[in-house]
Amino acid sequence: RSSDLGWRSHFVVESKKLEKITHLPEGVPESLALGCLGMPGRTAYFGLLDVGELKSGETVLVNGAAGAVGSVVGQIAKIKGSRVVGYAGSDEKVGMLKEFGFDEAFNYKTVDLSERSEER
Repeated sequence: RSSDLGWRSHFVVESKKLEKITHLPEGVPESLALGCLGMPGRTAYFGLLDVGELKSGETVLVNGAAGAVGSVVGQIAKIKGSRVVGYAGSDEKVGMLKEFGFDEAFNYKTVDLSERSEER
């Protein structure tokens, strides 16, 4: 269920003030409304395309690329024909980014980013 009660870890509310998620296509799990079909996905989509005005062929650098928003930003950018570089905080997350199709991915805890930027 969703609500307009703001960010909270817990709350008590009358059920009539809640709205059941009903706009998902048949067979799509409701859990996706909390991820790529919800706030993180919308933030990635509108932030990258409307605010960032991404053009095909541009290079997109995604910090926090393994997070809910960053991982979707990278995938949308790839679909739109961009080169995507992602930074994440562990080698496991870097591997995940490569599986998602990022062109390059780095662990910012083990790679000197200033040296990498000078190579470009």
